[in-house]
Amino acid sequence: MTDETARRLAETVAWCSRHARADDAGSSTRTHALRPPVMAYSGYDLIHRLRPPAEATAAVEHVCRTRSEELARLAIPVLPVGPCLAGGRLLFTEIDTDACEAATDPSNGYYDQVDLPGWDTWFFYGSSHRPGGAIYCWVPAKLVELARAGMDMIPVVSVEWAESTDPEPAGLPGAPKPARRVGFWGFLNRGGRSRREP
Repeated sequence: MTDETARRLAETVAWCSRHARADDAGSSTRTHALRPPVMAYSGYDLIHRLRPPAEATAAVEHVCRTRSEELARLAIPVLPVGPCLAGGRLLFTEIDTDACEAATDPSNGYYDQVDLPGWDTWFFYGSSHRPGGAIYCWVPAKLVELARAGMDMIPVVSVEWAESTDPEPAGLPGAPKPARRVGFWGFLNRGGRSRREP
């Protein structure tokens, strides 16, 4: 993980630890001041607009920049994040998904109708083996079970836990292969394991 990505993760933790609430996982992870302009769209129109990597990158950059500014304005301290991830978990959501809203109710609104988590939790955009790449999020401990419940209702495999933030040993003969390889984030959802497993 680069220093810049680590800083953005720490800022995500600082912001969401104060704002995210399990009883309102939808709006409490979608601060209006942080909303990327593209999120004015919805459904397949939103998916179509986010598929170009430049657009998805711009959306994540907007969140990270405005969140950093708000943290400074509000004098909220930002502390380094250790291996325990401040008690939370990392997940990624691929842009190439559906618009069935299956995850919205079980997650109490954390996922929207196209399986995108609240933008307050976004901190990185990376490439994927599917069109549109993937957005990476930090899920606060108080939202982990809601995120899991919603994830298990999505009929396509578009949202997964990131099991490690270590770089993959890409290109090494005989290296273990993750079930799905996304960016540099490491081993994701080993073959045969349920997404409900830790």
